[in-house]
Amino acid sequence: MEQIGKLTAILLTLACIAASSAWAEENRAASQEAPAALKSPAQGEEKNTPPRGIYSSHVIGKEADSLRPAFVKGGLVRVFWSDIEPKPGQYDFSVIEAQLQGVRRYGKLWSLAVLAGPRAPDWLFDEGAGSMEIRFRGERTRIVPYWDLLLQARLKLLAEALGKKYGNDETLKLVYVPQATSNGIEGHFNGNRYEDLQRQGFTPDKWVRAAGEAIDSFYRAFPQKYLAFEVHEIGTVETPERIMRLIEKSYRDRVGIAVWWLSGRENYQNALLQEVRDFRGYKYAQAIGRSDQGRRFGAGGYGGMFEQAKKLGIRYIEVWNYEITRNRNPEVTQSIEGFSRTQPGSHPIHRGVQSQ
Repeated sequence: MEQIGKLTAILLTLACIAASSAWAEENRAASQEAPAALKSPAQGEEKNTPPRGIYSSHVIGKEADSLRPAFVKGGLVRVFWSDIEPKPGQYDFSVIEAQLQGVRRYGKLWSLAVLAGPRAPDWLFDEGAGSMEIRFRGERTRIVPYWDLLLQARLKLLAEALGKKYGNDETLKLVYVPQATSNGIEGHFNGNRYEDLQRQGFTPDKWVRAAGEAIDSFYRAFPQKYLAFEVHEIGTVETPERIMRLIEKSYRDRVGIAVWWLSGRENYQNALLQEVRDFRGYKYAQAIGRSDQGRRFGAGGYGGMFEQAKKLGIRYIEVWNYEITRNRNPEVTQSIEGFSRTQPGSHPIHRGVQSQ
């Protein structure tokens, strides 16, 4: 059995190498062409337009009540890769379905984020994947490097399984591309020294290539959906900047960037902020924290975050569920509702459910 497992890993790796070569050739050809203009879906075809407005960042259990207000368009379904693929090739979507109960109960839209990194299944190591050590929330843990061939092969299969299950769900509006980072979805290694990442093989070239392969896998698996890739500085702004240029050249008809650190501050990742402003494509965001965490926001407070979103061209923001179910500051609620009103649009969802 052990020999069969090793043979399977080798075959998957060879398949990934072939796919990687094909992707590289295709991307080289695309990079020689002028970037295509963003596709404009026909008016009224809401299912073919990118998401906009306010989404709740957490809809597990009772937190699904954060979907109740009319100004909330949908919610983020966030799950671990290890939970939906506990064994190689055996997929269990019950953790997604559990969160969708609330989404469907309120007749709302949803986004999907599958976390890799520390949340990837341990059996990847058993199959022969490489490893690197990082600090996550102050503790040492190991993850499979993003550029690992077996990881990319398995991510492709994961994307295909998810696409087969949810690719035709008209209420699914956005799919995040998983990353092999500190928390598995955001593009950062906060709490880790750049030198330590380099010592374990990290280079911008490897990372950008791996990001491109993961984007391509999900792009093909979800041909009717919009995708997002979260960007953070890794040592410098070079790596996310190159990923953004890649998206602009080859994928910007449906792939956008996300910033899960929207705060209204202009002195946090300011070099990357400028790149976000200049990015020619769809932009999505999540609030950096709760409104009662004042130190995390700029001089304009929580409301300043929405002003920053307008300047950056961001039309979709995930606010923490706290703001909807626990916040008692009317100014915060007004700023959230105000942003929602500036993002009009009807969302036909289910028969008998009033559009938002």
